[in-house]
Amino acid sequence: MIYVKLPRMRMMKFSIVMPVCILLFSVLVLTTDERSYRYSLATAGSSDSDFNFVTAGDWGCKNDAKNIFKMMKNMKPELYLTLGDYSYESTLDCWYDIVKSAGSSLKVVVGNHDTEGTLLETLMNKFDLVKQYYSFNYQNAHFLALSSELDSGEDKGQFEFANSDLAKAKSSRNIDWLIVYFHRPLYSGSGSENDGMRDMYHPLFQKYNVDLVLAGHAHNYQRSYPLNYNVDRPGRPFIMEHDLFQYINQSGTVFSIIGTGGESIQGVDKKPYLASIYEGFGCLNIQINGKSLNAEFYTDQGKTIDHFTIMKNQNNPESMIQ
Repeated sequence: MIYVKLPRMRMMKFSIVMPVCILLFSVLVLTTDERSYRYSLATAGSSDSDFNFVTAGDWGCKNDAKNIFKMMKNMKPELYLTLGDYSYESTLDCWYDIVKSAGSSLKVVVGNHDTEGTLLETLMNKFDLVKQYYSFNYQNAHFLALSSELDSGEDKGQFEFANSDLAKAKSSRNIDWLIVYFHRPLYSGSGSENDGMRDMYHPLFQKYNVDLVLAGHAHNYQRSYPLNYNVDRPGRPFIMEHDLFQYINQSGTVFSIIGTGGESIQGVDKKPYLASIYEGFGCLNIQINGKSLNAEFYTDQGKTIDHFTIMKNQNNPESMIQ
């Protein structure tokens, strides 16, 4: 159960159907003055693979971006996944001043606005990137960062890297979760899909059973059902599970857009493959506890707009629990 004490909020537009369900998740404690967050999982025990990370993209340097980062930091994450489009200015300085306290736990990808002028060179130098794509393991999760700015998905070097990287991660007994993140989304209710990258990479994600794909670019929040690629109609992916919130040994990848970092807000249409949408600022917090992944989207006022859980059978990960 989630307990929330909320400050006074402005009205915002969101759309989600909320059936009654049972969800093992975290306890949220919110104070009006500090907007502080503390998480403890409603399951017994803990392990070395228990951690949380936060994510958002499309930041800018206004007060909204400062508030989002402050909210993120209060969640005490071990990783910050930023999803591109950072300063919207000629230098990265104003954005970096906001987020630099995160240190090496801050992970970046390249957005379309980050390729303008000298921004790309500055971004890669500041975060010690040799290429616009890379990967790393953290606890029992594998993270693959890609660039949606490399010829709309036609960069063979990136694709070959992704294929080899996901194959290696999938075969590791120490990895339970495959998470991919980049800037331009493969599916979107805002008309901003990266078609070229979608047709190359969604079949690859499906091949290796990627659990979660995170993107920005659309300045809103969107979250899909678990999806498989539709060869005949690529813009209409197959919905593999219609439950709004809970997926057990899922077949299909959940895609989420979190372009809510503070720059501006755009409208979004509720496409059939989308389980939840929201027009407003905020961030996504993801808690991993062994073979359970719990995600919750918070508005900039601390209100929970969406949550979902992915669970895996610890005894037989390839079998479906009835």
